Order: sequence, then structure tokens, then C-alpha cells
Amino acid sequence: MFEMDVRREYLLTTLFVLSLVVGIFAGYLIANQQQLKPINPSGVALGLGSEEGLKTIVVTGEGVVTTEPDLVELSLGVQTFAESAEEALRLNSERMNKVVESLKALGLSEDNFKTGSLTLSPQYSREEPHSIVGYRATNTIIIKFTDLSMAGKVIDTAVSAGANRVLGIYFKLSEEKAAEVKVEALKLAALDAKAKAESIASALDVEIVGVYKVSESYMPVYPVRGGFDIAELKAETPVFPGEVQGRASVQVEFLIK
Repeated sequence: MFEMDVRREYLLTTLFVLSLVVGIFAGYLIANQQQLKPINPSGVALGLGSEEGLKTIVVTGEGVVTTEPDLVELSLGVQTFAESAEEALRLNSERMNKVVESLKALGLSEDNFKTGSLTLSPQYSREEPHSIVGYRATNTIIIKFTDLSMAGKVIDTAVSAGANRVLGIYFKLSEEKAAEVKVEALKLAALDAKAKAESIASALDVEIVGVYKVSESYMPVYPVRGGFDIAELKAETPVFPGEVQGRASVQVEFLIK
């Protein structure tokens, strides 16, 4: 009798555990099924939102604003070589000081300059056994200014004063103008998303009743003039700013009924 009771209790316990596992698995499947949004060929997600019974359309809008840059960022430097490290640095400092002073004569100030990098490295002979034959010092500075018409003259003046490395010139936006372009690009992207959602809703004979979720991203695109070969620099080096673009993307999940 006692043995039968034990068997019956074991059987009931096993059935309870199995029913519990099945219930948990079924709940997991239902929860995941409600969160799925089937994707149609146009890339727009349609279906239930993250809450039960919530119907949504998900679209992505794009916005692009093109404008003129109002800031120049120029990277240039001086590279020197000498038998001793001290002499390489002394020659480098002497030449870089001349570069900076010549640029100040154009109207630039200390606020326009920032040190980019300063390196000192030994140079070795090609023949074995390799031995140190001297030292190379490289000093680069970054110059920022707002008068775009000065770009060519700044480069030529720096090279004439002793700069022998022109690493690149970048045409950008000031913080104030960059903020304005970003806001406008996001507005255009949001309007684009709204127009897409309205077209889809009309075609599907559903009504947009609100916004459930929004996410955005933004990327400025700056024109870049690469490094210059010193030999190609002539008075006056022509530099053309080009245009700056602000690209925004907005993903909106609209509520529909």
C-alpha cells in the first residue's frame, strides 16, 4: 500500500513538472509571436508593436542639407634631420617658430593654432649592422580660421617660412552653423518619414493615430583636400572649399488602426 502511494505521488509530481514546462514554453512562443513585425518588400515593418494588440508601421526618413562651410582647418608641419637629437629638435623649433610668426603677420593669433603632434625618432643606416645615423624631428600644427579666402595664402606663407609638410585642409562648419544644419536635416528626415507612412497607410486603407517610437542618427559630410606635394605649391595655391552636407536619418514607428 505504501509502495503504491509513493508511485502515485511520483507520477503526480512528474505530470506537474511537465505541465509547468509546457506552459512556460507556450508563453514564450506567444510573447515572441506578438513582437514579430513581418517585413514587406519595401522595407516597411507592419504588424504588432511591443504591446499586445498594438498595430504599427515602421518607416525610415532621410534628410540632407547642403550648405557652404564657414571654417577652415589646415594641418601642416616641419620635419628636420640632424646627427643628434638635440640638434634635430633645435632646427625644428627654429623653423616652426618662423612659420608661426609668418602666419601671425597675416592676422592670425595664438587662438588659431593648436599642436597636432611632436615626434623624435632615430634613423638607421640601410647597411648591416644597422646603426643610428641621425634623428628626425617632426612637429605638426593645426590652424583654424574662418576666412576661407585666406586658405591658399596661409599655405603659401607657411611653406615659404619653412613648413615642408602640408597634410591636408578641411572645410567644416562652426558649432553654431553645424547645430542649425543638424536641426534642419532632422526636420527634413522626420517629414520624409511622415510622408512615407501616410502613403503606405493610404494604400493599406488604415489610419495613422499617433507616434509610438522615434530614433534618429546624424552624420556631417565634409569636403577634404588631401596632402600637398611641396613641389606643386606655387603662389598662390588655388583652394576651393566645396560644400558641406548634413545627413540625417529618422526611424519612426507610427500607431495605426
